[in-house]
Amino acid sequence: DGCVLPNGNMLLTLHKSDAYPGGAVIEVTRDHKVVFEYKGTQAEVNTAQRLPDGRTLLTEAGERPRLLEVDAAGRIQVEIPLQCTAKNPHLQSRMARKLPDGHYLVPQDRLVRELDATGKVVWEYKAPASKLDNRTFCALRNAAGHTLISLTIGNQLVEVDAEGKVVWELRQGELADAPLTR
Repeated sequence: DGCVLPNGNMLLTLHKSDAYPGGAVIEVTRDHKVVFEYKGTQAEVNTAQRLPDGRTLLTEAGERPRLLEVDAAGRIQVEIPLQCTAKNPHLQSRMARKLPDGHYLVPQDRLVRELDATGKVVWEYKAPASKLDNRTFCALRNAAGHTLISLTIGNQLVEVDAEGKVVWELRQGELADAPLTR
């Protein structure tokens, strides 16, 4: 996960390494200076979203999967334990996003869950069964209240309404000369 911030810096999620055994989120300038760092404390870090108030949203996967908001100094300001169906840390959370109403969209294994500010599940979407074992990766909410979900393995995008009904989809092979595969 990552993005270019309005100031031109990059906000990046880093895979675990010798320097970051639990993964990390960093903000790096164009001249490669790290100006923000949060070192993960578990198996991996899967999310990096800079919030309007300057905090950074991230998820940690491992023994205690959790969603965090950290301040500019890397201090935890919000911590929400994640209920996970998967024991594999790599499937416990993917690219989570905070919504304008304070809720969170959290892709987890074959689900997307919307959590309120206390961590209560208020909406859930289960990926359709597939020969290719669809897994949710990213979920974004649009102005119409629909949720666009990317499904890995099956290489598919679905847009679902508040009831979880698919209102639009794009499957592998439907775009000429533009495969959805990795």
